[in-house]
Amino acid sequence: MEKKLLIVDDNKYIRNFLKDFLDLPGCSIDTAENGKEAVEMFSREKYFLVITDVDMPEMDGTALSRYIKLHYPYTYIIVMSGENNLDSFAKMGIKNYFSKPLNLTKIRNKILEIIS
Repeated sequence: MEKKLLIVDDNKYIRNFLKDFLDLPGCSIDTAENGKEAVEMFSREKYFLVITDVDMPEMDGTALSRYIKLHYPYTYIIVMSGENNLDSFAKMGIKNYFSKPLNLTKIRNKILEIIS
């Protein structure tokens, strides 16, 4: 069964680059510009995994992660951030956190581990 992934980042270049880089067999990937758009997409799709930036306009990654944890508790979340704000995500039970600059190989390996 195909797994749906969602990449959420306000930087179009990062969204598109990650989508191309993470083109994995058995997965389809959608993208959203911010948390608000991601929430709207959740009303139409069920995502297995969300990869989100933290610092975004309209709805940031922290608020999006809280929303997902509340409404879709079985959805995996990977957080990407240039800030050192791991504690707030750890308190939400999010253990998959990557600091920028991103190590793409580690992110890809983590996703492969999660989807297998």
